[in-house]
Amino acid sequence: MKDNKIIIFDKKEYDISKITIGLGWNIREKKPNFWSHYFFDDETDFDLDAIAFMMDKNDRVNNLGNDLYLTGKRKVPFQKSDVIYFHNLTAPSGNLGAYHDANQRKIEKTIEKFIENGEFVIHTGDNLVGSSNEENDAEQIIVIPDEIPSRISKILFLVCIYKGKERAQHFGQIENAYIRALDAKGKEMARFEFSGEDSFDQKCSMSFGELYRNDNDWAFKTNISTYDTDSFVDILRKYIRAATVHHK
Repeated sequence: MKDNKIIIFDKKEYDISKITIGLGWNIREKKPNFWSHYFFDDETDFDLDAIAFMMDKNDRVNNLGNDLYLTGKRKVPFQKSDVIYFHNLTAPSGNLGAYHDANQRKIEKTIEKFIENGEFVIHTGDNLVGSSNEENDAEQIIVIPDEIPSRISKILFLVCIYKGKERAQHFGQIENAYIRALDAKGKEMARFEFSGEDSFDQKCSMSFGELYRNDNDWAFKTNISTYDTDSFVDILRKYIRAATVHHK
């Protein structure tokens, strides 16, 4: 596994009024055989979910938000919390379902409105199939550094394969994977690529990197750790003070 690397963002070179963390990946081409034709569903898409944990100087997530109960008594956890994921799209307001049935242009307009309204971390929506297209990352999380409250010192970025265990999917089946950081003008400030390592086999969750305060500036560090679990809640337990957390 590659060594962690640190990048200090130079304000003279980059516009860091907005930082976008972009994730990209492709699914490795499968090689069908006689038995897989009869016993395996090779057409099941990989649903990778980008997640961010906002932490204090002691690497703790302090605000777990609230549960929201939808029709049918379905519980949606971590509303208005320091955990950004597909059901808690922004901080501080949450904005559950903000992109429902929206096309790309409408999503972009919605994100612009979020920034105008003071949201300081914004998930751009769930991608179900992946992409390593240079023009369009598969998923992005946008950070507005000047709006981040002082209680938050670090943001850890992760990705989990939704129902990875149930579908027998893991990171060893993914290729052309990368994480990158873009400035407000779309200029790439940092990029790290990783694929094809044996250590990724059977792993369903992974931390990619972290954005953290570096005196009066911001820096980015790769932080690649893999996990057997396909639930970010299991990983979150490492970073909370409370004895009990919600379940996805």
